[in-house]
Amino acid sequence: MRIEKGASLASFFLPPQQTRRVMMHDNMRQLYEAIKRDFPDSQPAFTEFPSGAAMLDVTVGAETYVMEYLPSLRLLGISRMSTATFG
Repeated sequence: MRIEKGASLASFFLPPQQTRRVMMHDNMRQLYEAIKRDFPDSQPAFTEFPSGAAMLDVTVGAETYVMEYLPSLRLLGISRMSTATFG
């Protein structure tokens, strides 16, 4: 058996759907740790859900950016939450 450089150990023990989720969570967690370390004023928050979904929120000034991973749809998205008020 040949092991690729950078291969996740999870890929040997988990089905493909779970392997993808574990790798995505690991990557998002590493990004969270890097942001927390390098930009502490950004107030990052990382949340994992039982469904396998995950969210990384980062506040920069008055703006909040959200990275969302939805394994059921196989989607990763990044959006900006608006701080505008209406009315």
